Amino acid sequence: MNARPASRGVWRALLLVVVGVLAASAWLGPLGGALPLALLRVPVAARYPDAPSVAPAALAAALARPEPARPVLLDVRSAAEFAVSHLRGARRVDAEGASTAALALPAARPVVVYCAVGLRSAALVARLRAAGHRDARNLEGGLFRWAREGRPMYRGVAPAQRVHPYDGAWGLFLPRRLRAPRD
Repeated sequence: MNARPASRGVWRALLLVVVGVLAASAWLGPLGGALPLALLRVPVAARYPDAPSVAPAALAAALARPEPARPVLLDVRSAAEFAVSHLRGARRVDAEGASTAALALPAARPVVVYCAVGLRSAALVARLRAAGHRDARNLEGGLFRWAREGRPMYRGVAPAQRVHPYDGAWGLFLPRRLRAPRD
């Protein structure tokens, strides 16, 4: 249990090294001020090998199905992040505090969990699968990738154009035009 804070420090340090290297090599300009999300694919898969993902295009197709066949959407970001934008119909849940049983997920429906880039959501997907929910998946690249692909987001019922950047370092994975001001 006590290893968790240390692992956060390792991830933050890794992120800062990557940001420094890429910024120094001038990658940010051609990418609209954003780091490539592909940099996160390997660390997410390595940390959570039991958390399969779903690409944004596949999720968009699944969300177009009639209601009983649509996946349940769980947003594990903070309330402040969720308030800026989210996927239509998503339910915000506390990724660390909620027990998988307390989520009361329908056994017959697929579940897609997302966060900003896929790290927090992959943790919940791994827990859901370990608890027996075999059709739980992580949104690959999180809401950042969804937004970068121009897919619809909402603030309540109104369309939203920006995403909460989580913090200054993680926000570098969002193009400037998509970054909401941090609170």
